[in-house]
Amino acid sequence: MPAARGLKNAFTPPPPPPSPPPLAKMIYDSEHLRFLIEQMAGMPWTLPSLEDYWSTQMPPKESWVQDAPITDAVAVDRGCTSAGYRVEANYWSVTHDHAHDVDELTVVDPHRYFPFYQTFFANTEHDNYCVKTQDGSPFIVSIEQNANEESFKKVIVWSKAGPTRVLIPATESISYVSHLLKLDKPKFTKVTASPGIVDDLSHLEQRSRLTTHKFGVLYIGPNQKNEEDTIFGNQHGSALYDEFLDFLGDRIELKGWTKFRGGLDVRDDTTGKHSVYTQFRDFEVMFHVCTLLPFQECDRQKVERKRHIGNDVVVLVFKEQATPDDVFSPSVLTSHFNHCFFVVSPVATPPSDTASPASKAQMYTLSVVTKQAVSPFHPFLPKPPVVFWKTPQFHEFLLLKMINAERTAIVDSPEFRGLMTARSRTLTDVIQRHTSRRQEAPASGAASV
Repeated sequence: MPAARGLKNAFTPPPPPPSPPPLAKMIYDSEHLRFLIEQMAGMPWTLPSLEDYWSTQMPPKESWVQDAPITDAVAVDRGCTSAGYRVEANYWSVTHDHAHDVDELTVVDPHRYFPFYQTFFANTEHDNYCVKTQDGSPFIVSIEQNANEESFKKVIVWSKAGPTRVLIPATESISYVSHLLKLDKPKFTKVTASPGIVDDLSHLEQRSRLTTHKFGVLYIGPNQKNEEDTIFGNQHGSALYDEFLDFLGDRIELKGWTKFRGGLDVRDDTTGKHSVYTQFRDFEVMFHVCTLLPFQECDRQKVERKRHIGNDVVVLVFKEQATPDDVFSPSVLTSHFNHCFFVVSPVATPPSDTASPASKAQMYTLSVVTKQAVSPFHPFLPKPPVVFWKTPQFHEFLLLKMINAERTAIVDSPEFRGLMTARSRTLTDVIQRHTSRRQEAPASGAASV
């Protein structure tokens, strides 16, 4: 029995792939990805894995280097490591065992934003099967119809972990997928003709896509106390801070805003009149800027501001220092959802051995702090000196790293396991809706393995 392309990567991450690895392929945007997948049509089943742009790929992960020096961490309380935080201070903070396996300019799970089902299944002939297993795990399997027996079929497996894509030989069908997944006594119900199944799966895919991100932004002035309520109480920042906000994105008026709003009020100004927004590749990013959120003197605990930033996985901290010991401590932020902190500090005097790419451009240091459960994420900080000019290259580096930080944290941290529970519940509802009036019967050859 031939192996399904991509299935091993999707369910049990394999050892690092040989060179040249599939993950080294650069996917620039959704149109580029669609073009590459369309070029696969009609290729034989024996196509090299390097040409497989369909199957889900699980990228290899780097590790934190134990006891790595963090003396290059600027504006960060280095004692936070004793409280379980990880600090990326420079190139040597993480391993680089897979440096040639992953393009650092690619987002983590780069295909997560693309509507595969809507693009390649919804308007073409395909079969859908609802699956019930002995342990109650819900699955739906979508298989394209392909008359070319020498080629392959595209498959989407819907589970509580989200949609996973694989390729199988064109001569195989649902029993083959069942065997590969090692499902426990599965029962299949073919629901291809069930009214609304395509709409339900399209909706499932839309809910699982990551095309928008929201990030918190905090300002901490020179010699300001490391106290949560004090930090959330800042009503404005400095000129350097305002310059950095303009670098992050566009100042937009919230009332009447029609694009991604990140949970902010776009009708009645209850969450402030302005915010900062940007578009990056195929993604929309809304920043929850603390100094632009409403401030109320009577709200001593700054509940309204914490309601937004406290629910952000990634928080950018703009820290101005009076002295090298004037630092930010992540432990003062008590939200369980805050997992990654990007500490940016303006540099007053450029290093003498660093040439500016633009006359009088501002410079910044960047240190990244994460909670213990979060794995390292690319692009990684360079070798010292870790100093960035205010350039489009730094803007791309910063946004890409923040996006990858959120994507990595929601997979790694137990705080977000509720997302998997919610997906399982939704998938079960879809299965019940489309199998309630149908006779269930084991598919031929679908015995448990």
